[in-house]
Parts: sequence; structure tokens; C-alpha cells
Amino acid sequence: MFVETNLTLDKIMSEMNQLSEESWESLAPLVMATDHLLFSRENSHKSFRRLHFLTFELMSQCQNQELDESQRLEHLVKFFFEEKNFMFEDADSKNIESLSLSRALIQFSAHPFVGTLLFLHLSQALQIPLFWISCKNRYLIKWLRSGRSEYLDLLCGGQKLSDEEVLKSLDATSSDREFWTPREVYRVYLELLTKYFESTSNVKALHLAYNLSIQLDERNTHLLGRRAFLRHRLGYIKDAHADLKRYFSFVNHNSAPFEIQDLYHKVLKSVEQSAEVPTGPGPIYH
Repeated sequence: MFVETNLTLDKIMSEMNQLSEESWESLAPLVMATDHLLFSRENSHKSFRRLHFLTFELMSQCQNQELDESQRLEHLVKFFFEEKNFMFEDADSKNIESLSLSRALIQFSAHPFVGTLLFLHLSQALQIPLFWISCKNRYLIKWLRSGRSEYLDLLCGGQKLSDEEVLKSLDATSSDREFWTPREVYRVYLELLTKYFESTSNVKALHLAYNLSIQLDERNTHLLGRRAFLRHRLGYIKDAHADLKRYFSFVNHNSAPFEIQDLYHKVLKSVEQSAEVPTGPGPIYH
């Protein structure tokens, strides 16, 4: 778990590499730490305290009422959508701040992905077995109870789905797994951040997002290629060369897109011409 004043890239990568199918309680702090690192936010301890206080507030309410599991889930839905009036913003919004969990804890408004992540974090604190179904809308939650399943649509305020609605939603499942693991959720979160940063001039944050994504999935040739282009644009030729060598360890040279082949020839030529071409300054460029 994170120490509030120790949000470094190495620490985030260490926590990320330890993600397992049981790591739901670690996921929200990891996402918040990533948020603070990529956006260079200050006062990270305040964000962690807000998360702890929100969780404690909810747990105290349920403990005082001695609620069973079904009642705890009902209370969670009311707490989240009514008492806190949490709002899901437009998933297609160009506002990258909507992906900030730190901001969500202040405004109680966020991208649906971040809102769902926070909802699941709170459910874990209440020991409610909820799972994030891997379907196209990405905000469908499965609740396992007494050997049977029920489904909640968080885009509709946690409304339970009818059997017909469940079948329609599950037909849109986007992967072979029925639900996402914490590691898969974090991967998708990084994909959303990368998509946003690619449309901005914040190359440092984009590079960090690429680094984290590739650390999570070392065989992702698409990201290796994108990072090579970015490193070449920044003038870090040796680093771009390393990415391309790694890329072609997975992809046949003749099968690669023309743009990748062309970049490789440019980078190789630069490396051969000079042994003094620059590399990235410090650990964020590794």
C-alpha cells in the first residue's frame, strides 16, 4: 500500500506489478498515485485522506445499523448516488480531469470509468462481492449472492437489470473473461490516459503513461512503436532504437507498418553515425 508522501514511479511500478485478482482494495490508491504522478499534483496526502475518510464514513454507517449483505449493497447505492450525489460525466468528454480520482473525491463527479472504480473500492470495504463485467459499456456490475447473480447498471444509478437487459448487455461482452481483474482495469485506465495525452502537448505525461503501460504489458508492440516515435521526436535516439529492437523481436520486419520500418531505418542511421546520440534524462525515460 502507498505511503502518502512516497509517490515515485518506482513505487507505482512495484505496486502495479503486484496486482492480482484479489487486489481491488489496492487499485484505487494505485490509480490515485498514478494521477498525482502524471499530473504533477501537490498535496497527495489530502487525496488519500479523502479516500480513507469516505470509506470510513460509509463503513461506520453500515456498522451502526448492523446490515446484512443485501442491505449493505442497497445502502452503498444510496450513499453513492443519493447522499453524495455522484455524477457520471460524458465518457466522450475531452476533459482529461474527468479521469482524476483525486478530483472525483472533491467534486463527486468523474468519467464513468473512474466512478465505477470508486464504487467498487467502497464495495470491497463493505465486503460485498461485486465484479466489473467486461462489456462494451464497461459500467455493468455483477453481484454474487447465495449461488446466484444479479446485475447493476451504474450508468443508471445502480439500477438492477432485468433478465432481458442482462442478456442484451452480455451479448456485447468484449473479451473472453466474464469480468475484469484489477490488473485489467488498471490497463484500461492507462489506455484512457494515453488516448487523452496523445491529443495534448504534455509529452512528459504521455511518456510516463507509455512507460507504465509497457511495464504492465511488455509485449504490446503498438505501444512500443508509439513510444519509439515519441522518443525519436524528443531526440532520444538510443531509447527509440531500444524500443524498435524490442518491437522487431516480436514482429517480422517485413510485416511491420511502413511507418515503423521507415523510423527504424532513420534511427539506425543516426545510431551508426554517432555514438553520442542522447538518451532520456533520468529514470522517467527508462
